[in-house]
Amino acid sequence: MRESLKDFNYGSKIIKRTLGQVVWYWFKYVLMIGILILVMGMFALVYFTPQIPKFLDNKLPEISLSIKDGQVSTSVAEPYVWGDKNMALVINTQGTVDDLKDYQAGVLILKNKLVVKNENETKLVDLSDIKEEVKFDKAGIVKWSTENKMWLLVVGFAILLSLLLILGIFYLIWQAITFLFWSFGFLLYSKILKKKLQYLDILKLVITASVIPLFISALNIVFQDKILSILSFGVLVYYCAIWIYHLPSGKK
Repeated sequence: MRESLKDFNYGSKIIKRTLGQVVWYWFKYVLMIGILILVMGMFALVYFTPQIPKFLDNKLPEISLSIKDGQVSTSVAEPYVWGDKNMALVINTQGTVDDLKDYQAGVLILKNKLVVKNENETKLVDLSDIKEEVKFDKAGIVKWSTENKMWLLVVGFAILLSLLLILGIFYLIWQAITFLFWSFGFLLYSKILKKKLQYLDILKLVITASVIPLFISALNIVFQDKILSILSFGVLVYYCAIWIYHLPSGKK
């Protein structure tokens, strides 16, 4: 990588490589960052999972709820609201679905239904099939989380891995589209400079020049700084432009 940053004539070496070699050069750094995020996430899970019971004990409200023969009963004064306008838990066994209309998202517990609302839709879950008594209270939830820390850790790891895979696939698709777009732009630039380059040659240069912006983008996820976004864009444009400019005119 150091050679590619210091040598302005490095473009001639890049275009002699196969597309597979260039893609792997870029992808191995994507893989490295992904593994680093996975390891950091695992350390965070190992650290925070044992603290879940204490967190629930401090944050959960003192409520008791039971469901028997499809009917909900509770010990709290109704209507009960826990949360805010953005996200709330509402218990009102004598209420209607409209009790959630003032909240962007939340869960509403009615006499025989569970209503789950988010910004896009509202779902109703019928509780009439629950015949045996099911109880929920703060003490029970805290106790369950204490006795099932390993299960919570496994579930947390599965969720983390699934999210990374899904986000990774979307990221790769988006980057592929971005590479194709930028290659068209730099192909026009090469024509202006009278460089006889093929589209595939430009694509190789764009992919290679995207390695440093990849690390800058990773930092930007943490710091959320517009300057880093501008810097990432600038590095890509700078190296593609400088490599194409220093290629011999009329031939590779």
